[in-house]
Amino acid sequence: MYTSDDYTKAFGKTKAKVIFGAALIGLGLAGVIALTLLKQKIALYIFAAVMYLVCFFVWSFKIAPWLKYRKFLKELKTGQRKHASLIYRGTAAETRMYDGVEVWDMDFYDEDGETERLMVFDAEYPLPELAEGQKVKVESYGSFITKLDLEEQNA
Repeated sequence: MYTSDDYTKAFGKTKAKVIFGAALIGLGLAGVIALTLLKQKIALYIFAAVMYLVCFFVWSFKIAPWLKYRKFLKELKTGQRKHASLIYRGTAAETRMYDGVEVWDMDFYDEDGETERLMVFDAEYPLPELAEGQKVKVESYGSFITKLDLEEQNA
């Protein structure tokens, strides 16, 4: 499921994000210096408040989630993976954020049919079409599904 292209795409955006952040900080500093030199106190306070809100928004909704996803991919690349044969139970109706990654919750049973497992599937990828009760082979890193294959049904 995760390929080297995913890593390249996630890490390739670093330069653009750093340039954007530096430009935003430069704009803020230039505005503060200009308004200070012009002795425009009220405008300086308003500009500083607006820049603070813009920086907070950009950090909270753009940079921090990207950094978390990047860290997740880095750990995923080198982490230990587990393999299991499970029985599919269902998928949540909506996505949610889990460790900085948007995911789908997927429920499974162990092969004994009694032990329930909740695993998460990265929302960046299309959900596989599975029927309830279908046997699947799952490769996971923690609770993150990294690979999902259908098991052959014995006739």
